[in-house]
Amino acid sequence: MKKLLSGILISLMCVSFVACANKTVFPVDNGGYPKNDVVLINGEEYSINGSYNTDQEIIPEPTVIEIKRQEKIKIIVADHDFYPSDWCIEETEGITATTYTSSYSENKSDDMPDGASSGLRIFEITAEKDAKEIILMHKSYSLNEENKQTEDVLCVYQQVIIKLS
Repeated sequence: MKKLLSGILISLMCVSFVACANKTVFPVDNGGYPKNDVVLINGEEYSINGSYNTDQEIIPEPTVIEIKRQEKIKIIVADHDFYPSDWCIEETEGITATTYTSSYSENKSDDMPDGASSGLRIFEITAEKDAKEIILMHKSYSLNEENKQTEDVLCVYQQVIIKLS
């Protein structure tokens, strides 16, 4: 009986450890929402320009970040409630976005004041040896007659260029 209880306890500890290891911890503002002026790249925090361009005629000045070249790169950025808009990776030479998912900040709670989205966008990228940069853009799209997002870009709100050295 003692061995059975010990085995159950060890199993529960292992499950708890794995569950905690997979949580996405993202920097938050005073209201508990993910900061919109931060991007996580392979777990490292980088500041980005938190202001939004709303002029459809121009592409905003990018935030440029330099990181050490790696084959697998994970980028996490705060989602926004600007509908229809989305963060996306421009697939340049040698860059492939292998996974794109949405998640929620671990700090989300029911007593948070109304405000920004608590969502996160997570990109897992494969960078080949000849890849030079990753372009991350937050774009606004037009809608069709059925109120569905189209491929037509109305505005680029933010832009981040990640240089690989």
